[in-house]
Amino acid sequence: MEKNEIYKDIKDIVDLYAFEFNTQDTRKEIGSRILDYLSSIGAFPQLVDRTTPEMADRGEIRHMISFMGAEMSLDEYLNTILE
Repeated sequence: MEKNEIYKDIKDIVDLYAFEFNTQDTRKEIGSRILDYLSSIGAFPQLVDRTTPEMADRGEIRHMISFMGAEMSLDEYLNTILE
């Protein structure tokens, strides 16, 4: 699967929640959908919500990937497994 297609699919998942409040439950649901998607393409990382209250107030989320003993951004993870 092409990297750009994966990015688009993940963006589509996040876009489903564009008008939702940035709560822990919403972020958990987004993370669960992203993990389901990654599992469907053969990637099995652990997703960790690192969103701070300040980030939530600004409407930002930060999901980090725990992979092989390291925490990295989703972008870093995709670069690792796709290159």
